[in-house]
Parts: sequence; structure tokens; C-alpha cells
Amino acid sequence: RVSHSQPSLPKSPRVLILCYHELADDELSPWILKPATFAEHVEILIDHGYQFDAIPRITENVTATDKRVAITFDDGIIGCIRHARPILAKHNIRATFYICPGYTNGTVAAYRPLTFMNWEDIQELAVDHDIGAHSLTHCIFDHLPRDQRLQELAGSKAVIEDRLGRPCRDFATPYGYADYELMAVAQTVGFSTLVTTDFGPNRVVEPLRLQRWEVHSPGTRTEFTAKLHEIEALA
Repeated sequence: RVSHSQPSLPKSPRVLILCYHELADDELSPWILKPATFAEHVEILIDHGYQFDAIPRITENVTATDKRVAITFDDGIIGCIRHARPILAKHNIRATFYICPGYTNGTVAAYRPLTFMNWEDIQELAVDHDIGAHSLTHCIFDHLPRDQRLQELAGSKAVIEDRLGRPCRDFATPYGYADYELMAVAQTVGFSTLVTTDFGPNRVVEPLRLQRWEVHSPGTRTEFTAKLHEIEALA
């Protein structure tokens, strides 16, 4: 007897990476979420069976049955340590925070009025979390020549390593832009991972072109759950 049933397809790994920017009591822009909203997102992910891991390990030993998620924060805004750190500690979650030294040092004007963590804050955060680079000046890489790209990546890496006394191997490209040249430069200067803000799950895990879900406010339970179902369907 011949079976005409279709063979089952192998499952793809589901590596989900979330990108946040700022937590504050007032949602004055799409990049600001209330701390209670972020806490609710974490609980939803737990309820959906996700295992939390930080960026340096999220690409290791991935299997077809994995449901792994990483929490990331861009820019190094002060709300990260004031609001995100206690929530992450409650659930024993190690997150990755991408720092732009130009913002931290006050040598680069931010895209809107913001207060950033200082180096003492970042050193404190680094006790329990991973610190990545977010370029020197939060530049737009689209039309930047290779030598300037090299300066932005290598420079930010060097500053963070000097301040923290440990290797910095993870990079988040500003505005989510990445092309093959930028990936090659990242690898040349010693980064192991590069994250974008291309929306989607990481079915084929490419450490130097990882997709992220950039979470915007208001991010209600209904909206977040619907978006989570959407991204799960893509996997």
C-alpha cells in the first residue's frame, strides 16, 4: 500500500531577539515603554515557553525544537538601569545592552533629548549583563565609506573594552542597517555577532546578521501577543 501523505518538514530553530530602547513612566515617543509594560512582555514570553539567553550564547547549539529569546536594549539610556535591571533580575534574565560611547561621553548630540547612563552605571550593569557596541557616534552606515565604518566599529569596541576591562564582541548597527561590507568589517575588527532591526525570527542563525523585533509603545498585552503570534508563524 502506497502512502500519499506528505512527509513532515523539519522544524526550523526559533531564535527570537527583542530590541528595546527606553523604559520610563511617560510614553512620550514610540521608543519609550512603561516599566510595567516591559515586565508584562517578559511574563508573556515565559508563558509561551521561551528560554531566555543573552546574545553571546543565543547562537550556540541551536536545535530544531528550541524556543530561545534574547532581550536587548540600544543606546544606553538611563532607564535601562533604573527600570529594566530590577525586572530582569526578578526573572534571572541576562540581557545585552548596546552602548554608543559618543552618547555616554556627551560628545554626540542624541536624536532627541535623553539622559544616558554614565560609565559607572555601565560598569555596574556589566556585573550581570553583557555590554555590546552601538558605534561611536550612532551614525547612518548606508553611504559611509569603508574606512569610516572601520573607525566606527573598531573605535566603539576599543572604548568599551578600555572602560570595562573585558572583551566586547557584540555589535548593534544603528537604525538597523547592515550590508555584506558592514558584516565583513564587523568580523575583521573582532565582533562575533551583529544585530539588525530586520523583523523576523532567526530561522537560519547567522551570527553576523541577526534579525530583531523592535518593540514600540504602547505595546499592550493584546498587541504584543498578536505580534508574537505573527513572528512565530514566520518560523
